[in-house]
Amino acid sequence: NQNLRFATADAEAMRSFLIEQAGFATENVLLCTDDSEPIDGMRTQPSRSNLRRLLLSKLPPASAVDHFWFFFSGHGVIGQDSHDYLMTCDALPEDVEETALEVDFVVKQLRQYPNVVLVLDACRNQLSTGGKSGAGIGDRTQTLAKQNGITTIFSCSRGQQSFEIEALGQGAFTHALIEGLQQHRILEGLDLFLRDRVPQLTLQHRCPRQVPLVIPEPGEKYRQPVLPVIPAWVDGASSLKDLKQSASDAEAKGEFALADRLYAQVLQEFPAEVSWALAGVRRVAGARSAGSAGTAGTESVVGDSSGDLHSNRSVEAVTEPEVQPGEADPDDAILQTFSFEVVTVDGQGQEVERKPGTARSFFEELGGGIVLEMVRIPGGKFFMGSPEDEEGRYKNEGPQHWVTVPDFYMGKYPVTQEQWAAVARLPKVERKLDESPSYCDGNTHPVEKVSWDDAGEFCARLSQTMDHTYRLPSEAEWEYACRAGTQTPFHFGPTITQDLAIYNSPSTTDVGSFLPNAFGLCDMHGNVWEWCQDSYHKETYEGAPTEGEAWVEQNSELRILRGGSWYNYPRNCRSAFRVDFYPAYRNGSIGFRVMCVLPRTL
Repeated sequence: NQNLRFATADAEAMRSFLIEQAGFATENVLLCTDDSEPIDGMRTQPSRSNLRRLLLSKLPPASAVDHFWFFFSGHGVIGQDSHDYLMTCDALPEDVEETALEVDFVVKQLRQYPNVVLVLDACRNQLSTGGKSGAGIGDRTQTLAKQNGITTIFSCSRGQQSFEIEALGQGAFTHALIEGLQQHRILEGLDLFLRDRVPQLTLQHRCPRQVPLVIPEPGEKYRQPVLPVIPAWVDGASSLKDLKQSASDAEAKGEFALADRLYAQVLQEFPAEVSWALAGVRRVAGARSAGSAGTAGTESVVGDSSGDLHSNRSVEAVTEPEVQPGEADPDDAILQTFSFEVVTVDGQGQEVERKPGTARSFFEELGGGIVLEMVRIPGGKFFMGSPEDEEGRYKNEGPQHWVTVPDFYMGKYPVTQEQWAAVARLPKVERKLDESPSYCDGNTHPVEKVSWDDAGEFCARLSQTMDHTYRLPSEAEWEYACRAGTQTPFHFGPTITQDLAIYNSPSTTDVGSFLPNAFGLCDMHGNVWEWCQDSYHKETYEGAPTEGEAWVEQNSELRILRGGSWYNYPRNCRSAFRVDFYPAYRNGSIGFRVMCVLPRTL
């Protein structure tokens, strides 16, 4: 297509990588571009008929150990039938269903292989004009991939565009994908890298925000090699013990590409070492993320709590617990460090400051490759509520008062639909849970249409099954975590824009699509309302607790919601805004996030 300058370069770069670095045989990598050579007399130019013919006749018999990659760089569209199509060189926009390549057909041909990765470098900002109302490009592909066990990597999230970078001579996503694959063999590490690197590139080159989406199918593929692992044994490594030591040594020396391959090899050859190997993969991903954030001077999507809070902070103490010299932090055994950048804006929404941050988190395994990431929130003291002169303020946000909050852990994101479904399948404690209650579709969108009672059952099931005690945050804990050391209406400054959060929008979005706050928490403003433990009291904070605990009264039926949602105006997304609803109320804009006390295992 004349509007895409680098699609051919992207395809050629992927071919070179697969052959020269990933171990694929030259004869097994088929290149289909305008100038590609015929294969066994068959034309390879990317027309609909050529691609269908190649998929029907040139795929070798399936093997249990084969890895099959299908990479497409170009335009994707959604048809009147709400099916996804790849625009081939002969496709007609006015007759997509008959002239473009249907993703359904691609999936049908690939599903014979046990290890398939479908990579689509194409925009996803188009909605269907017919068929299912509100359907977006990629929605059906996600469903098909799940049904057929195909891992999918989208170059951008739903509603976003995929950008080419002239200075790179490539698409931002493909450039980052090859970088990531050179360093990561485990899908989880690649995912973390892409979610960090692609937004860096698009921001650096002044393009709108672009965040890739990786969907492993089945879920356990998230912790498995995404490419064949080329043995990386080093001299003297003749046993599992030697291999583990070599991986640790490579990581300590900053030889991250080697370390990642060694961890992947341990994971592939010694499944019993999965926890140890995955911990290494995550550390390497975090170290790479921190390094790139420090050198590129651009944003990181993977977030964490900042050791250097916003300059407009108003807190007496927001510090990690003191550790005596020679002592290890008691959480070191389970916590991983991740890095990100924190942005502050002025009253016009223009960026005025950007600082690096780090935070620590642990992962709760929910099954099927689904995890819940819990971020450590360092305790401190903050000024709760809003000043009388804050624009948009309501009376029930005052009087402002000091509250001391102890350390706790909070979900990095609102609970997602896939996390909800995983916990909904756990044994019942008191009430039944609908596995799929949400109005908006998307595994990594926040769950909504859940009541306060439903959220409580979720926490009870999680606590009953895991080693940690989960609950809803108190209102004070929620606001403290949201502000992350700031006292402005929003954690990023005095105003909000749609580059910083999702609000006044047609629907929710994938969690983590925007920069985190200084504690490493995402989506504290907008996306979905979040339930808190507290009862709703009179229109004032008079008599409110000052130690961070929930303010609960037996005679009060109403419960508190915080944060605003995709459906709300900016005023209702402020850090101090609070509203009440009945605990049985469900709505397409209401979700929640969880917190837990210090792990019982420590």
